[in-house]
Amino acid sequence: MKIGQTPDPNPGITPAKRPGPETEAAAQAKAAAVRTPAATPGASVSVSTLGKTLEATRRADAGDIDQAKVDEIKAAIADGSYQISPEAIADKMLANAQEMLQPKRGASNH
Repeated sequence: MKIGQTPDPNPGITPAKRPGPETEAAAQAKAAAVRTPAATPGASVSVSTLGKTLEATRRADAGDIDQAKVDEIKAAIADGSYQISPEAIADKMLANAQEMLQPKRGASNH
């Protein structure tokens, strides 16, 4: 405490802030998103509109996945024929690390 400063009557306790228009809307969205008691077996869960939109976007972005290749790898793992090359993994990791450590081309130094 500094000289001339009044002591805090409730140390370690921050006063509650009154929600403004933006935080009030966020609080309403959060309250509407999930209304589930913690660790209750058989509890119901509801997903907010924002959550549904995010899931739809994620599924749309998943179009870049080669499902045939994924299925091929899954089958190889399941039957034990999938071969792992530690050398190839190490080479890729080193190449990625070198790429991340290199300065960006065209970026100005500030």
